[in-house]
Amino acid sequence: MGAVAGMMGVTATLGGGGIGDLYFSVWGAGGGGGGGGDGRAPGVGGNGAFVEFKVSGLKATDTLKMAPGSGGIGGQGTGSDGQGGGGGAASLVYIDNGTDQVMVAIAGAGGGGGGAGAGGLSGTGHGGSAGSITGSAQDGAAGQDGVGGGGASITAAGSGGGGSGNDAGGGGSSPNTASVPFAGDGGDGGQVNSSTPGGGIGLGGTNGTGQGDGGTGGVSDSNEGSGGAGGGGYYGGGGGEADAAGSDDGGGGGGASSYLNTGTLPAPFDHITVTNTGNTSAGTFQTGGEGVLTSQAAGSTNFFNETSLGGQGGEDGGTGSASGSDGEDGKILYGFSAAGKNTITPAATPVVTTVDPSTI
Repeated sequence: MGAVAGMMGVTATLGGGGIGDLYFSVWGAGGGGGGGGDGRAPGVGGNGAFVEFKVSGLKATDTLKMAPGSGGIGGQGTGSDGQGGGGGAASLVYIDNGTDQVMVAIAGAGGGGGGAGAGGLSGTGHGGSAGSITGSAQDGAAGQDGVGGGGASITAAGSGGGGSGNDAGGGGSSPNTASVPFAGDGGDGGQVNSSTPGGGIGLGGTNGTGQGDGGTGGVSDSNEGSGGAGGGGYYGGGGGEADAAGSDDGGGGGGASSYLNTGTLPAPFDHITVTNTGNTSAGTFQTGGEGVLTSQAAGSTNFFNETSLGGQGGEDGGTGSASGSDGEDGKILYGFSAAGKNTITPAATPVVTTVDPSTI
């Protein structure tokens, strides 16, 4: 595989050898909350996953590439109907030797909350939280009418909520593992009375690689809430269905799955070993209900003793027709010791950060 072009970011000066075990704590981003409508509270966004690992055997010819994902944007609230929130973006870590690249880790992101309709049940359509490296992500919850998007597994993307109807959400995508970096995108949320999902202001998060982006929340209309978008990850989550009829709520978007390339890496990176520290976990699953935002606990135990966790899902827009809150950004911590922590968070326009490990 050739070098991946266009990965601009922060670059450290190349240096010598003598590189020890390097630790990483990685959070995927949270999904955006859904927008409120006419006295009804929409769904909250799902939480991002946490992936933690140790990399041993790095050489001075190996370059780290790190791309934390940004949170999904909250859906717009209106006087009668609310839009679905955007899905969060995955956080990625990979290694480049100047000629070849190898994927190391993907921390999946949460899905966006569904938008509220004028006559729906408050707070039902929450976004699904991201899954860990060994299990499936949480499905987006159904609104009073809209079906939630499917959470991704470690072998398949999440399906769009609602099947093939005009209001159906878009399915998440699978990673193209023939190139690096790779990750799956989240599906767009269903748009009211339209066969084309997405289009809302609840844009999905990004990470600067063009891989693992969150989907866009759907457009609401005529007292009907739209679907929340799926989160980006190893495999992307599916978008939620918009309300099909009856002034009800859209479904939440599904969470994405995560990935860790453990063991000895393939040639020409077979001098490197990746080890799971044991703290890796799914994003804390949302429980639903009006005004209920389950706090992110994924990564609360971590190598760096970090207390400011990443990837919290966004709050819903409440019952006052307000817009949902944006999902919290993902983040990447790295260092040789708990005291030697380095932190990367997304820029306003996310980019890939490049670091020579011999200079850390």
